[in-house]
Amino acid sequence: MKHFFIFLVWGILAVNLWAQTDLWGPEGAWPMFQADSRHSGRSSFAGPQTPNLLWSKKIADQICPRTSLVVSYGQIYISADNGLYAVDADGTVNWIFPSGNITSTAALGHFVYFGSNDTLCALDHSGKLQWSYKADSPLKSPIIAGYPPKVYFTSEHKLYSLEPSNGYPIFIADIAGSVVVGSAATKDLAPNIYVATLGQSWPMPWYDFRLYSFGNGGNQNWKFEVLRFEPGGVNSVPTIADDGTVYVTTTWLPGWTSRLYAISPAGEEKWTYGAYQEKFYCSSPAIASDGAIYIGNGDGLLAINADGSFKWESPIGSVQYSAPAIGVDGIIYLGTDAGKFYAINPDGTEKWHYNTGNSSLGSPAIGASGTAYVVSEEGILYVFGGSVVPVELSSFTASIGGNNIILHWSTASETNNFGFEIERSQDKVNFTRIGFVTGHGMSAVPNSYSFMDCELANGVYYYRLKQIDVDGSSDYSNIIKAVMTPASFYLSQNFPNPFNSTTEFEYNIAKPGLVNISIFNLRGQQVADLVNTHREVGEYRVSWNAGNLPSGVYFYRIMAKNFMATKRMILMR
Repeated sequence: MKHFFIFLVWGILAVNLWAQTDLWGPEGAWPMFQADSRHSGRSSFAGPQTPNLLWSKKIADQICPRTSLVVSYGQIYISADNGLYAVDADGTVNWIFPSGNITSTAALGHFVYFGSNDTLCALDHSGKLQWSYKADSPLKSPIIAGYPPKVYFTSEHKLYSLEPSNGYPIFIADIAGSVVVGSAATKDLAPNIYVATLGQSWPMPWYDFRLYSFGNGGNQNWKFEVLRFEPGGVNSVPTIADDGTVYVTTTWLPGWTSRLYAISPAGEEKWTYGAYQEKFYCSSPAIASDGAIYIGNGDGLLAINADGSFKWESPIGSVQYSAPAIGVDGIIYLGTDAGKFYAINPDGTEKWHYNTGNSSLGSPAIGASGTAYVVSEEGILYVFGGSVVPVELSSFTASIGGNNIILHWSTASETNNFGFEIERSQDKVNFTRIGFVTGHGMSAVPNSYSFMDCELANGVYYYRLKQIDVDGSSDYSNIIKAVMTPASFYLSQNFPNPFNSTTEFEYNIAKPGLVNISIFNLRGQQVADLVNTHREVGEYRVSWNAGNLPSGVYFYRIMAKNFMATKRMILMR
């Protein structure tokens, strides 16, 4: 009884300290830029190598503390206290979708998705609302879009899966416990979705956590429970390693231990890392390409090996709300509570830092041209970067496959490359955008790309690439030609038939050359010469107005190369 009373007193004190220190405000950082549903924090681009501040700008009065910025296709999405901002690469606000209570970071997929209190909003890329879905309680950050083509999000007690184009529910799964942060999902066509919740053990007021695994159809795979008297609970987003291991941290409170948990894909504890007074707050783990786990703590940036052993610690100062972002070269970027933005080498040594003077929120985003973006809680956006090297296009060709034209191109090197718009024309003058392929950002090695233009009619097509830089500037490739060849020559029946005055028909040319199409009456006399010219390979349509000719039966004949065909038609006035 005496031990029970001591534990009860400690529990009440811990709950009071929890309430007083306001640790429950921000609901975790969101290192899911570049559409990484696993929240690994890894970017396909390298970040800035020097503390070169390109520009900073006041975007909004205050940034929502549960969110991170997202950079995609030359546009930056920021969740502020008065709405979702879309900002161009030069800091110009492109549009604002007003909302007074944003609860999540933007997620990019079929549309731009974000949570506004208990409602999921889907905007097109010009900021217009396409649809919305009302959940049972406020949404948690992050939202997952695109793996597979579905939208996943959590409210306080449910996991939702919606159709991305119209918001139609695919499934709604109940979750026991209180959901604090959003979910993570494996990156495959039938993902597993992981959700962490708080649980409460009575009669002791301890808040431990549970990690749930759900299948792609909303079925619960397993539940992992922790009952170690850790009153801080979970306040970081789950992170999934390449081997399927799920990492999640418990939050520190005075007098208690916080831990990093490694949980296997089968729901079993692999190991934990934590010591007395280890201070993990709301910084979500990030995972390097070698499996090392990086996480901000009360002293700086901590690195842990994939087997749970200590690797190094960089004493840069307390990191509560900024999660690490990792460049393709292994350099780690994050901000501290003291208003400094750091670049840390993979061995834990400092590469550089910049004193912004404002505490960073969420995860930084690494752009395609060696840029890094970070936003402060005061609504100031900082952009760091260096010099730009142009994209070097080494080849651009086309091939035919059935009714499809496949474009192939390669680059010798890339920097500042957001991607390629594919444009098509049939007259070599007026081009139309038909698709987009994401670039490799920064790359010193050759990269190959392809794009398929599907279900095309026979004819001649012209293509060009519009290469787009991170700053929105662009450059065009040379124009290439592709010919969809008909399988054979062909002459269609005219329509309408019978006809009054005007009718039309189609013909295919399988080989280029002289084409003649003439009209004859029943006596064999030629009454019209419709086509008498050179034609390239393709499909054609011709119209004939009989003018003042009398009603009766007429014949139209095509002659092209070794092909000749005649059809009968009736003029009826």
